[in-house]
Amino acid sequence: MDEIVFEKYGFKSYCRLPGPSMALYDAMRNHSKSLLSETYSVVVDVGYSATHVVPFVEEMPVNHAIKRVNVGGKLLTNYLKEVVSYRAFSMMDETYLMDHIKRKVCLTSTDFKADLKASKLSKKKNPFRLEYVLPNHSGGSLGFVRGKESKATEDEQVLTLSNERITVPELLFSPKILGLQQGGIAEAIAESIKACHPDLHGLLYNNIIVVGGSSSFPNFLERLRTDVRSLIPTRFKLNIRGGNESKIDPKLSAWMGGSEIVTSGAYEHYKITKKVYAEYGSEACKRKFYWYT
Repeated sequence: MDEIVFEKYGFKSYCRLPGPSMALYDAMRNHSKSLLSETYSVVVDVGYSATHVVPFVEEMPVNHAIKRVNVGGKLLTNYLKEVVSYRAFSMMDETYLMDHIKRKVCLTSTDFKADLKASKLSKKKNPFRLEYVLPNHSGGSLGFVRGKESKATEDEQVLTLSNERITVPELLFSPKILGLQQGGIAEAIAESIKACHPDLHGLLYNNIIVVGGSSSFPNFLERLRTDVRSLIPTRFKLNIRGGNESKIDPKLSAWMGGSEIVTSGAYEHYKITKKVYAEYGSEACKRKFYWYT
């Protein structure tokens, strides 16, 4: 990558930082700044391909404590495609549309067993049942959720959804539903912080920042707080922010953080120049970016 940046494209300087590191800067910018909140934190990046839990001490990632959950937005969309294709219409080639429907209608269950039971009730008593009118590809629309009082027309294709709305986001908390032999996001957070020095546990639990597009499901943070609280000692204060309660779209956090790094002047500290690269090669980049990546 260093060779491509400097030799192929001729950049004068560049900085290589992972998404969670940049998201941390965005969180610091949008939060009341205190020494502890800037120094000790955990970033939970619910990304496209996977979810990463990254603890930071003095703004440096603790590499040996980073945890990964192999569930992200891509898997959720693919799972919804398969379920809908099995139960209703063939949607295996409609990735973009199903991703839109996922974001539009899915929500996080705060009590999955009870909600799953409720989704089996009759049509009128089922709180999760809805009808999504699929696009007809003539008006450029991606379809819409039909109101309960609206009546169907002859030319509409209607996709009826029920427990799919809660089972798709549930994969983030229970990957074993799909046969993945690992815990969910809450377990990954607890394991990640446990891998850090015991004296830091209380500080890290008090500043957990959630970013990423799949954290924008309704009730996501409420469910995450409940699950994490059940896994940690009661003496620790738990503070989880961001996600669906963020003022901006959580999938933009890394981009906003990168912008903040440049405008604040921090880029000058993180960057490596073409002159240094020309003299020392990729080894200079490895030494410079080791702690940040």
